[in-house]
Amino acid sequence: MDTNLKNNKFKQSTLSTIIVILILSIISVGIYTPIKNKMIGSKNYVQEYIKSEDFMYTLERLTDYLISSKLGEQTGWYGRYESVENIKYYITDNNKTLNISNIEDESVQDQIENSQFYINIVTDENGNIVTKYSSNKAFKLSGFVSKYNLENENKINYANLDFKYFIPKKLNYNNDLLIRNMNEYNVIPYIKLLITILLIGILLVIIRASIVPYSKQSQIGICRLFNKSYLEIKLLMWFIFFGISMGIMAIGFDHQNSVLDIMSDIIYAKPEFYIIGIPLTFILYLLVHLSIVYVKHIYNEGIKQGLINKSIFGKTILKWSYKIKDTAACISQIDTSKPYHMKAIMLFGANLIVLWIIALFGGLGVIIAIIYTTFMFKYTMKFLDSIKKLNEQSSELANGNFNINIDDDIGILSSIAKNLNNIKSGFKVAVDKETKSQNMKTELITNVSHDLKTPLTSIINYVDLLKDENITDEETKKYIGILDSKSKRLKVLIEDLFEASKASSGNIELNIETLDIISLFRQTLGEMDEKINTSTLDFKINMPDYKVFCELDGRRTYRVFENIIGNILKYSMQNSRVYIDIIDSDNNVELVFKNISSYEMNFDVSEITQRFTRGDKSRNTKGSGLGLNIAKSLVDIQNGDMDIVVDGDLFKLTISFTKSKYIEENQ
Repeated sequence: MDTNLKNNKFKQSTLSTIIVILILSIISVGIYTPIKNKMIGSKNYVQEYIKSEDFMYTLERLTDYLISSKLGEQTGWYGRYESVENIKYYITDNNKTLNISNIEDESVQDQIENSQFYINIVTDENGNIVTKYSSNKAFKLSGFVSKYNLENENKINYANLDFKYFIPKKLNYNNDLLIRNMNEYNVIPYIKLLITILLIGILLVIIRASIVPYSKQSQIGICRLFNKSYLEIKLLMWFIFFGISMGIMAIGFDHQNSVLDIMSDIIYAKPEFYIIGIPLTFILYLLVHLSIVYVKHIYNEGIKQGLINKSIFGKTILKWSYKIKDTAACISQIDTSKPYHMKAIMLFGANLIVLWIIALFGGLGVIIAIIYTTFMFKYTMKFLDSIKKLNEQSSELANGNFNINIDDDIGILSSIAKNLNNIKSGFKVAVDKETKSQNMKTELITNVSHDLKTPLTSIINYVDLLKDENITDEETKKYIGILDSKSKRLKVLIEDLFEASKASSGNIELNIETLDIISLFRQTLGEMDEKINTSTLDFKINMPDYKVFCELDGRRTYRVFENIIGNILKYSMQNSRVYIDIIDSDNNVELVFKNISSYEMNFDVSEITQRFTRGDKSRNTKGSGLGLNIAKSLVDIQNGDMDIVVDGDLFKLTISFTKSKYIEENQ
């Protein structure tokens, strides 16, 4: 009878705890919608998004994707732009022979009349903008036509085209490009609100679990079960909870997933928000409550009983600690306080007595015993002296004196002496390496400070000048121009430093593909054609007239070529020749760059590819000192080689890449 009452009491207390936590979970999720409507309010999300730069970039990349598809180029990461339902587009040429559109039934005029946003851009035969129109003045139309596609070096791809984009008044709230990007743009304040509500709920759970006496909580069935379980099981529960939560978020934030859209659920508080939110919130609050009760259990039972004995790992560590303690006690009983000489005298005295006993068997044995003992005594003293000397030399090493010479020909101790010599050599190399590393770090910090301080100081000075109310408009324009130049210079330095750090650490994701390195190099020369032509240098280029394929990352390899040619343009002697040869061998392709320096190259070739290292020691050039460092790092991570040779004023740089075996086998 008493047992049944006790079981019923446990069940009731467990059920009441679960009901309280469930009610708090329902309230936490349920109040989200009214608080959201009160604090954030109802927005016209489409119009808010149209005003943003994110929408401008979306249209830019969509345009790039559509034109790239027309040209038959690889679309790469533009896969998400294949699902476009709420952005209607109609692209045609002047001859009406080209038609890129997702408008099927309605006419263009019908689309204009039924749209809440509409833009139209027309280009001439050179890719220049002839007409541009936007129905929403807040849309960043000027940024769209100039910042990305329509006025860059590839604008010829956009020649003789008529672009029209529409957003219908009635949207299909599926998981297409517009809806997902719009939700991503607007979801942040909702997530912040949701996290705030959860944190308040967790705080209430902690307060409730803390104020209830442990004597009552220890009688609750679910709390007792949790307290008795191993610590690893508790951690596994938390791990499973976070794993499920992260899995749901990963599925919900996947733009290719059409089943679950977390961002839309959070913004519009759809039924899925409550279906998923209430169970997850309940599990979170329950785990927090049980964990707080378990902390109180540890406090009442003690760390050993409440924590260590409730952990498989803790029990194992405790068991081994007892074994180690017993072993240490046995070792501590060994007497090591007697001097070496005292032990030797005792040993040799005992040995002499034994030999005398043996000598009793004959008079000749006594003489032999004395000679033997004398020999052993001298040998042992020499041995002890060697130990003493070895101990003194090891103490010198421990104190950092690496200039000592340890004799490694000392009998049975020779291996120890050799090991000490190796340690000495290794420590010396390590110390030298660390010293060099510290010097390089100091020089790096000095160079970074110098290169960043110069434009920053100029910016501060000219800002102070602009604060003067008496300056003229002409002076104001001049100062603003200087500020623009210095800020761009500062931006380049920071971007180069960031790129160099990522490249040297290997923290770069490569998009390896089979590409024609000859074509890529020609493209680099074409895009730098203006800088080359405005220089006084005469470029002599010798390259194969056929394709040479390598497995490379096109964008990173282009950066390598750009940095090297940029270095040549900065540091070559005026009116000199620059020789560039591309040599196709059996397995490799080499790119050889040769130019005459405009300054004396009195530097170590091995250091020229270090960060912020310039051949021009005066640092009067406009380079960041990171060009060759970035180039070498990008070559290295693509399994290539970069070699530099200096001969007088001749600077020669050679890059070697392995040719694609697949292409060679199929040629």
